[in-house]
Amino acid sequence: MDTKGLEYLAKKMGALTGIPVRLYKRNEETFYYTTVYLPKDPFLLYMDPVFTIEENVGYYMTKDLHIFGVVRKGDLRFIIGPSIETKEDEKSLKIMAFDLEVDNNLVDAFINGMKSITKMPLSTLLEVLLSLNYFLNGEMKELHELTLNDSIQEELKRVLESEIKGKEIDKASQNQFEETIRVQEEHNTYTQEQELMMLIRKGEKEKLKEWVRSAPAIRGGTIASDGLRQVKNMFVVSVTLASRAAIQGGVDPEIAFTMSDGYITRCELLYNIEKIMNLQYLMLLEFSDMVRRVRHKDKSTPLVMKVSNYVVSHITDPLTTERIADDLFLSRPYLSQKFHKEAGKTLYSFIMDEKIEEAKRLILYSGRSISSISQYLGFSSLGHFSALFKKSTGYTPTEYRNL
Repeated sequence: MDTKGLEYLAKKMGALTGIPVRLYKRNEETFYYTTVYLPKDPFLLYMDPVFTIEENVGYYMTKDLHIFGVVRKGDLRFIIGPSIETKEDEKSLKIMAFDLEVDNNLVDAFINGMKSITKMPLSTLLEVLLSLNYFLNGEMKELHELTLNDSIQEELKRVLESEIKGKEIDKASQNQFEETIRVQEEHNTYTQEQELMMLIRKGEKEKLKEWVRSAPAIRGGTIASDGLRQVKNMFVVSVTLASRAAIQGGVDPEIAFTMSDGYITRCELLYNIEKIMNLQYLMLLEFSDMVRRVRHKDKSTPLVMKVSNYVVSHITDPLTTERIADDLFLSRPYLSQKFHKEAGKTLYSFIMDEKIEEAKRLILYSGRSISSISQYLGFSSLGHFSALFKKSTGYTPTEYRNL
């Protein structure tokens, strides 16, 4: 495509989106189009980080949550932005004008111009970028390839539980959460939401991964006054719906609610929208996997199911074969032999496996010390608990928390 055609495309994109568009060849601007009046281009403040993007399509988010999208073709760059999801913060805009050295007489015009730029959800802007990338480079990328990042997910998994000790969501956040639920019920795309929750209820973890890769962006209503709070509120909605779906799929309500609380607490500690989006992906997969494990147990024999339910219900007790046999009105030898035959493992191994699984969850999602978790789960000593935990996972409880 020649220069005239590229400029025509940039102008039409700017007119269509209501967001400023630029063309850069190497590091020199060759074309700029905007539907609003801006005395100075805010992109001048963010050229360095944006130009470090090496992929054909990507985006950069500023600390004030403005988004600049980039599509590359050779040494040519389309730069789209700034875009923001919700209401502009006037104080941040004044600081931006100061950093840009906007003439004092034009600061109000700059602020008004920034406020006039079309508000657009990140997912929608990314869809625009993906479309442009296909047109220029012939690449068929999906939304998840820009928003889901394996390294970020690994980083999130390594978050120390100590970071969330003693931190609770206050009453104001609870009120905001309730308002979020109400508004989201009005605005969320019902069909997509139901499809997603169905996958969680059925424990279809792999299908859920595929759904995320191919699903269109869900555009919720505006439920906060700033972009970060908007994303956090949306997270709270999704974790609440996911926990309800998991309960409907057979997960114990107390376990589901505890996990939900842990994810909400962790989300509240994040100040990066991309990390929150990746945390949301991990959350959905974990709820789905919990249902899958429950449904797998449902395929067991009546005796194994009866013992399994008993163990889960008494997971904090110092369980023994004798106690379980007595409470289930069975003889100890019969229970041991029958369970081993039907479950494929000894009852002792089964009890320890369930306790270790619960311990793993508590280590990651509760604020309790390793010692208190050991006592809570009925282990005879911290040393015994640590030894069994390392044998099962390959890590000590402390190492597992620090992964």
